[in-house]
Parts: sequence; structure tokens; C-alpha cells
Amino acid sequence: MNLFLKMRNRPFLYALLILALPAVAFGQRRISTKRSLDISVGPAAGYRFLTAVEIPGDYRGLKTDFMDSLRKADRPGQTLNFYAQFVKQKNAFQAISFGLGYTTLGFRRVWDNIKVGDEIHKDLGVVANFVQAGPLAARYEYRYRYIEAAILWHWNAAGYQKLKDVELWYVGGFAPAFLWRDKMGIRTQGFQLEELSTGEIKNTFQVTDHGNTGIKPNVFLHGALRCDVNMFKSMHALLQPHLRVPLLPSSRGYQSAWIPQFGVDLGLVIKLNQEKEK
Repeated sequence: MNLFLKMRNRPFLYALLILALPAVAFGQRRISTKRSLDISVGPAAGYRFLTAVEIPGDYRGLKTDFMDSLRKADRPGQTLNFYAQFVKQKNAFQAISFGLGYTTLGFRRVWDNIKVGDEIHKDLGVVANFVQAGPLAARYEYRYRYIEAAILWHWNAAGYQKLKDVELWYVGGFAPAFLWRDKMGIRTQGFQLEELSTGEIKNTFQVTDHGNTGIKPNVFLHGALRCDVNMFKSMHALLQPHLRVPLLPSSRGYQSAWIPQFGVDLGLVIKLNQEKEK
């Protein structure tokens, strides 16, 4: 996960903290309606579905063989999401929330059995004659990073039954999203390449041209089961299995990728006012 904790992600962590400040200040007022602030981090896995495929001109096999090779090569992409939301509970059975998230959709493509002379990427060139011992492979990490603003509705999953120290809520809603960054990471196994722009020999690369064009606007549909566990009077733990389904593919081109995602949000619930306040 260290790929997602580099310096470029820190501005979004700061943005989530800035979002929290006005909510905390507002929560100091003496009001009867329950309000809370959620701050969470969510490991997730994206599952790639191709909505359009163009067979390369130099491919000599059948389309069915080409599609079968993609199915074998593509794996779920492991990502990490950051999210903050302000929750207003209308009554014991309903609540609404407004949130801001930094979400990454992605998938992984693994190319095994690479041979000398194979082109890894047009910006990196081909595998040279001097290679290390062992099998040769390359791993391609497709990443689509979004900023999303969510409106979610919450329904009490326990009904009239009151659970001890736990609140369960069904969650559903939508989030307009904007594609902020679209890149592909490449890691080679068993050999190294020269980065043509710098001349540096290494085995990890970041490239912006992966043959497809990212679709900037999108809308995510959300579904979740929120588990709010009582830890302290003013702070609870959050555990939330979460399904995120984009309405549009993340990219279009010779391979248009639609990437629904399943993850688990882990975080804190900060209670901004108590039920006894009137």
C-alpha cells in the first residue's frame, strides 16, 4: 500500500481535515438533532470489465483467443480510499450524510513469459539481450484517481430493536465524481529497462500514456452496511463494507474499462452533540 501513501496524496488528507473543522465548530452548538463526523480510510479491490475492445493490428490470432488472454492476465486492483462525511440523524430510523472522498479505481494486468525483444511500453522500449536469471514478467497497475462528493441516505438496520454498543445502518446514495489523475505503473521482474527520458536503469516506472483516454466526469452509486461501535462517549469506531459502482467506464479507447469496487471503510465517528442536549 506504500504506493498510495506518497507525498502526492497528502493534499487530500489535509483537505479532509479542513472539511472537518467547520463541522466540529458547528457541533458545539446545543441542538437536539444528533450529528457526527466520520473520517475513514478504506482498502478496496476493483474488478475490471471491458465494455469495448479493439484487437491490435499486429495480433495474428482469433478475437476469442485475445479476450481469453486478457481474462487470464487481468487481476483485481488493490487501492486505498480516503473519506470524510458529515452525518445528520433525522430520527431513530433515518439519517442523511454529505461527504468528500479521494477514491482510486484500478486493476492489475500481469504479462508472463516475456522474451528478449518484446516491447514493454513504447516509452520504455524492448527487453534487451542482457537479462537476469529466472522468469521474465511485467506487472501493469492501472489507476484512476477521483474526487467525489457524496450524498448518502441511512436507514436503521436494527429497526425497533436496540443493540448494545452497536448501531447498524443500511446506506445508499450517489456521488458526482471527477477524474483527477490517470496513470499506469509498470514493474518488471527478472530484468531492468532504461527510462528513455532520464537514461536511468530501473524496474519501476510511471507512465501517463496507456493507450486509452480517461473519462473525466462520472457518477458513483454507493451501497454499504454501516457498523458504528461505541468506544467512548464522544467517539465511536466505524466498520463499513462498501460497494461503489461507477455509471461510466473510467476510460475509453481500444480497451474501455468499467471498474466496480468493493472495500471496507475503517475509521472514527466523532459525535458532535449528545442526545441529552436540548
